[in-house]
Amino acid sequence: MCIRDSCKPYLNYCQGTFCVFVHRVEKEGKETLEVPTEDSPLHECILIEFTGTYEAFYDNGSLELVADFKNGFLDGRFIHYSASFKKIREYGFLGGEKHGLATFFNDTATTEIYT
Repeated sequence: MCIRDSCKPYLNYCQGTFCVFVHRVEKEGKETLEVPTEDSPLHECILIEFTGTYEAFYDNGSLELVADFKNGFLDGRFIHYSASFKKIREYGFLGGEKHGLATFFNDTATTEIYT
């Protein structure tokens, strides 16, 4: 299952973790992982658990969310923005579980909850 089309990187949810599709290439006797192209042979591509920062975008190109992942799980910040680039909510995650302070934003107040 793909998460969404307008994102970087393009993540898949597979067997309980978020994964990225990579092209396994051998260069000078060493295996490297690269972003696949349309010409990448499918038999040389694999899914690996994603570690890094994920960004998703609204149709107008503005940032919708930023989330940190480690070994396929949410781990770190998760920030959701409105199309006008105002924070809507912010969570902390540790090993795929909400952890610490969750903050919800609106025009009149900010609400903080410990998770």
